[in-house]
Amino acid sequence: MEYLTEIGGVIVKNGEVVEESDTFVKPGKPITPKIPELTGITDEMVADAPGEAEALQAFLNFAAGRILVAHNATSISASSGSRPSGAASSSSQRIFHT
Repeated sequence: MEYLTEIGGVIVKNGEVVEESDTFVKPGKPITPKIPELTGITDEMVADAPGEAEALQAFLNFAAGRILVAHNATSISASSGSRPSGAASSSSQRIFHT
């Protein structure tokens, strides 16, 4: 993973989405041409977004103590220590990558 451009998730209870969290992430450098092709996310869309550490911390607060099922997130793992500087660690977080 080179950088985050968006992070989000949902909380599901009894098969229904009960809460959502989603934000663009300002990567701190220009988005490469391939990213808009893959995701549609542009520099303009992330211009006022929080930085990686702030966005990831907000997501971890949202997901606090829950089991995570992640898509396209093999580089971000609560137990791997692979997180932006300033983001909290939670060794008890369980993550399943799809």
